[in-house]
Amino acid sequence: MRKLMVGILVVAAMLVLGTSTARAQTQLATCSYASGSGRLGSCSGGFPDSSFSFSGPFYTFEIGTVNQLEIGGPPPPIEFGVGTNGGAFTYNGIVCNYDVVLGGNSCDGDVLIAAQVFPPNDTGFAPGAVVSIVGPAMMKGFFCEPCSGSTPQVASANVTGTYQLTLTAPGTLAPWSWTGANFSSLPSTPEPSTLLLFGSGVLLLGIIFFRKH
Repeated sequence: MRKLMVGILVVAAMLVLGTSTARAQTQLATCSYASGSGRLGSCSGGFPDSSFSFSGPFYTFEIGTVNQLEIGGPPPPIEFGVGTNGGAFTYNGIVCNYDVVLGGNSCDGDVLIAAQVFPPNDTGFAPGAVVSIVGPAMMKGFFCEPCSGSTPQVASANVTGTYQLTLTAPGTLAPWSWTGANFSSLPSTPEPSTLLLFGSGVLLLGIIFFRKH
């Protein structure tokens, strides 16, 4: 009976190890909101295959208090590109930023991030409360060098978005503001090593059971 219990514990440990390995995520982009500045915020990161990296100030499609989140609605999309305030993009080793453009080269880069992250109702939360909300998101990257016409899309990724929210205007239609957002790769499916761990555990349990009986 003792051997059987040991076998069960070994199998459980293997499953836990395998699950944690299979669900490992990689952080791809980090964004922050710069309150009170002409630059509404900044992002830096890259796409999963490492072909496209980016950094710079971001702007959104909506004008006004872009860091305020309305109840029932997702945050406005983040978009930033090459401009006078900054924005640097590297695609397959080719760099495009405002200095390159001023130098006479024709290049352009842009990143668009949209997340389906819905803030909670502020009922029951005290002013200044901080919460993290997770939801699906999409990153799209655009790049050309040299450029002619519109900038083509060269990268896209379905990611997980995590927004840090602070309750700054309780009782209003947009009570939450966000100060930071992280975007990471989706949890991976079980890897062959995970399946091997699972199979080895089952085999070990079977051997112990067979010897017991």
